[in-house]
Amino acid sequence: MHNKLELLMVDDHHFVLEAYKNYIEQSETNKNYELNFKFANSIDEALELSKRAQKPLDVLFLDIRIPKRAGCEIVSGETLGQVLLQRFPKLKIIVITGHHDELMISNILYNLKPEAILFKGDVDFYAINTALENILKDIPFYSSTILKLIRKKFSSDIILDKTDKQLLYEISKGAKTKDLKEVLPLSVGGIEKRKRLLKELFSPKENNDQSLIDSAAKKGYL
Repeated sequence: MHNKLELLMVDDHHFVLEAYKNYIEQSETNKNYELNFKFANSIDEALELSKRAQKPLDVLFLDIRIPKRAGCEIVSGETLGQVLLQRFPKLKIIVITGHHDELMISNILYNLKPEAILFKGDVDFYAINTALENILKDIPFYSSTILKLIRKKFSSDIILDKTDKQLLYEISKGAKTKDLKEVLPLSVGGIEKRKRLLKELFSPKENNDQSLIDSAAKKGYL
C-alpha cells in the first residue's frame, strides 16, 4: 500500500499550480505515494484550507508574493509559511519565488528555514520533482539561480525581524509615526531609528516613507 502525502500548493495563478501538479503526477513520487493535492490562490484561502484539513499537511509549495484580503494580519507568503509550520510541525516547505534578491533569500532562509527554494525562472519538471524527492529524504534543494546567490557573500548582514516587517506593513497602510507607537513595541525615537536603518537597507530613491515602501515592494517584502 502506498504512503499518503498531503500537498498544499499556494500561488495566485491557478494554471501554475496545475502545471506543478502535472509535473508531479508524471514523476516517480506519484508511483510511491498516494498524493492528495490542495490548491490555494491567496493567503486567506490557504489558511482556510489548513483549518479544514482532516489530516496534517506534509508538503507546502509556497509562492512568497501572494494576495490577501483587506484586514488579513498575515502580510506575506513567508509569514504564512511560519503560521502553517506552527500548525503542522512536520510540514516540509518548498518556497517558489519570482525574486532572486540576495537579502530576500537570506531572510527566507533565516526566518522560514524551508527545505527547498526554487526561483520561478528555474522551475521545470526536473526542478519541481527533484526538490520534492530530495525533501522527502530530508535533503535540502536549491535551484541553480538560488544556489548561486547562496554561494555569494550576502550584500548585507541585516535580517528583518517581525517588528521591521510590521513597521513596513503599517507604513504601507499610511500610518504616521504617532500612530505607529500604538501598534509597535517601540518609542517614537525607536521607530525613527528603525526607519533610518530600513532606508539604508533598501536604498529608496527619495528620503520619504512612500519611496521606502516602493523600494521594499520591488524587493518582494510587501
